[in-house]
Amino acid sequence: MREFKKRRYLIAFFITLFVFVIGMLVGFSFNKQRENYLSGVMDAQRMDYDSLQLQYAFVDTMKTEGVCSGISQAMSKSVSDLEELRVRIEDYSTDDSFTKVDYETLKRDYLLAQIKYWLLDKQSKRICDRDSVSVLYFYINEDDCSECSTQSYVLTYLKKLFGEKLLVFSMDSEFKNEPLVDIVVNTYNITEYPTLVVDNEVYPGLMESDGLKPVICEHFREKNENC
Repeated sequence: MREFKKRRYLIAFFITLFVFVIGMLVGFSFNKQRENYLSGVMDAQRMDYDSLQLQYAFVDTMKTEGVCSGISQAMSKSVSDLEELRVRIEDYSTDDSFTKVDYETLKRDYLLAQIKYWLLDKQSKRICDRDSVSVLYFYINEDDCSECSTQSYVLTYLKKLFGEKLLVFSMDSEFKNEPLVDIVVNTYNITEYPTLVVDNEVYPGLMESDGLKPVICEHFREKNENC
């Protein structure tokens, strides 16, 4: 009887071990697929950026104004896709199965893409005379900034309202793995969070939609139907 019980316990142990190992392998495979997916999205974003940069260079060189409308819409979509990617990356930041190195690499890639598109937006306004407003949003960890999540909701709402006429670029001011972040923060002398920079004008502290919407409307050259 004892020998039978021992065999039963051994069998149960090996079955449990087998299920555990399979679970670990499946989890690793899933995380790797997720990481590869995010990396693939970033690679596509880089190609989109390079394409847009070449398109603006073409317009600037050839003085072909007729294609500016299409280029501007493509840029707006790219920036919108970047914001969706930010949400995914932030969701993974609390996932222990997603390694810190992988997360920080993707986060750095994302922040650099934000700065690239922000600079490209300035270039596009010069070349194509776009009537749009850009908002640079500086935030930190929600544990240290209770109003940052509220500011994000406000910006999301206004982005849906104004569509391609409003471009929002998010900047995690605590991310120290990319030196350019500190350069941008110091350029605008950001000391309070959240802080918004609307077409180079600095607005520290939380801005609710009732206060931010008129500020955005003031920066449009022509009257906007949503103002």
